[in-house]
Amino acid sequence: MDRERTGQLLPRLEKTLPSQHYFDPDHHRRELHAIWYRSWLCVGRVEEVAQSRDYKVVEVGDQGILVTRDLEGRLHAFHNTCRHRGSLLCSGSQGRFRGGSIVCPYHGWTYSLAGEWLGARHQLPAAGFRKSDHSLHAVAVGEWAGSIFVNLLGPDAPPLHSVLGEIPARFANWRLEALPAFKTGPLSTKPAVPDQPLTTAELQALDKAAEKVTQQAAANYWDDALAKVDIGDVRADMLSWEQAQQMGLMKKDKPA
Repeated sequence: MDRERTGQLLPRLEKTLPSQHYFDPDHHRRELHAIWYRSWLCVGRVEEVAQSRDYKVVEVGDQGILVTRDLEGRLHAFHNTCRHRGSLLCSGSQGRFRGGSIVCPYHGWTYSLAGEWLGARHQLPAAGFRKSDHSLHAVAVGEWAGSIFVNLLGPDAPPLHSVLGEIPARFANWRLEALPAFKTGPLSTKPAVPDQPLTTAELQALDKAAEKVTQQAAANYWDDALAKVDIGDVRADMLSWEQAQQMGLMKKDKPA
């Protein structure tokens, strides 16, 4: 990363993504398969599943992922579906398993907290049935800096540490693992699909509206930031009020 460039301000406003990228179902589907289903994703904090038997359910696209800790404290992640009839294993978003196992509410298929098939409520002898063939579908899982990451590629996912690269070293002084977690609303990857396809004129209008919002956000940022400082004390190598006004980022009235 060019450290000199990171301290510089954008000399001009850049165009946003095409508006259809935000609501087109086909583009959304391509993004799911090209990015969301193949990448390491942060899905929560370790304190959300701090103890053995704690669990958390997250959604990645149309896939439900179950994250839990086994009795030895090891973190595991699986698709939140039973291997028998595909029923949901956990319908809640967070909780704790009563015993040391995961029990499907449909036919009672039971799995260890490591995802291994243990048995069924009405198990009958079956030729050729092997427990190892009916473990839960595993999702790759890892921890870094107090956060939990998953990758839907499962055993084919690259190691988390290889993807993070030099990021842990760069953020070592921030002590991210010590930051407290705050509850937020659900994050959805579902697009806001309109009832009817938008016309070309409507798409162009959306692009213009998005550009106007971006410009207004930039103006508001500079109004708030520069109103709190004495312009006379601003260093010469920083953007002055006059320069910001020339770039169209400031209102006409100079802050008092």
